[in-house]
Amino acid sequence: MKIAFTQDGVQRLRHEDRVYRHLQEAGVSGIPSLLGFLENPDASLCVLFLSDCGSHLESGWSTGKLICHQRRSSSFHIHSPPCVKRFLVREDLTSILASIHDAGILHRDVRSWNILEDAEGRVRFTDFDRGSFQARPKDYLAEKQRLERFLRGEFVDRADIIGQDDLGETYPIDL
Repeated sequence: MKIAFTQDGVQRLRHEDRVYRHLQEAGVSGIPSLLGFLENPDASLCVLFLSDCGSHLESGWSTGKLICHQRRSSSFHIHSPPCVKRFLVREDLTSILASIHDAGILHRDVRSWNILEDAEGRVRFTDFDRGSFQARPKDYLAEKQRLERFLRGEFVDRADIIGQDDLGETYPIDL
């Protein structure tokens, strides 16, 4: 649940609601489900209701700070070592970001606290208040590269990507 008490905050939540609705209509998975949006225009108050998707990933998680994780398969548990989990999360996040981009949305704020993981190990992107319906091909590429840098364990949380010029910056990838 996200709550806004100011005019600016209300506008950002309205925008985020539109982005989530667009992504859900496009069939994008790997994002929280939009459960509702309530607004009281007289009080400059609104609430965005989203499904609970766990807690955020730690920055630097892919460098080995992660402990073994249990993946559920029917009625028994398969214990995956961290390197296997990191590979699975890498594939999931890369695929989710591609589907977000295919739906015509640029997230514009890929950081560890905007990537959630639930108890079963499913990951989701969240926090689309900066999301953009209009982006250039190089912006999508820059965002994909930012995710790849994060997945390699580079610290990207302090790097701000608000402006379009920042989004157009590209980074070398060595996979």
